[in-house]
Amino acid sequence: MAKRSCFSWPGSLPFMPSCFSFFSQKGLPIKKLWKKHFIGYLVACVTLFALTFLTATVLGPEVTGANLYPGFTLAERIDVGNVISRLESLLFVIFFITVYLKLAMYLSAVSITAAKVMNIKNYKPLSLPFGIIFILLSLTEFNNLNDDSDFYFYGSMVLIVSIDVVLPLFMFAVGVVQRKRKRLPIFPVQASKQKQ
Repeated sequence: MAKRSCFSWPGSLPFMPSCFSFFSQKGLPIKKLWKKHFIGYLVACVTLFALTFLTATVLGPEVTGANLYPGFTLAERIDVGNVISRLESLLFVIFFITVYLKLAMYLSAVSITAAKVMNIKNYKPLSLPFGIIFILLSLTEFNNLNDDSDFYFYGSMVLIVSIDVVLPLFMFAVGVVQRKRKRLPIFPVQASKQKQ
């Protein structure tokens, strides 16, 4: 488990520019978003490192490696004077909220992107069909946890490289070629600079 936690930290770093390119189309200030997202990323890395360190030192490496979620096992052992105990329910609530927010973000990104590809002005009618597809994929994609972990350890590297590296580079190259054909600068001038 500790290996999976440590290797997943850099996996979300290439996702950051694609996330901000999605938000830049909404007219949100990219510099503020980048700073806040990077601070959140650092806080998450420090928290994950602290949790991994605590589980390895308190539970031992054998128990940490054997459990799927050693943080829950660690939270079960917390007992402060019979007042604060059994904090795994709090961790479950935090986990549930995090999964809900990630799924909501993925669903809105897929719906908005599909609406733009199909030239549909309102993306909201697409949310329900894509939500149903998400539910069906979650039920049929993996038969058990072993298939899931095998995919993340062995099969997902091809997807990570193609989606986080190759696809953005290809889209950037296509944009450069299109802007050169139209005799526009490669990097567009921001609206705030045009007004000055």
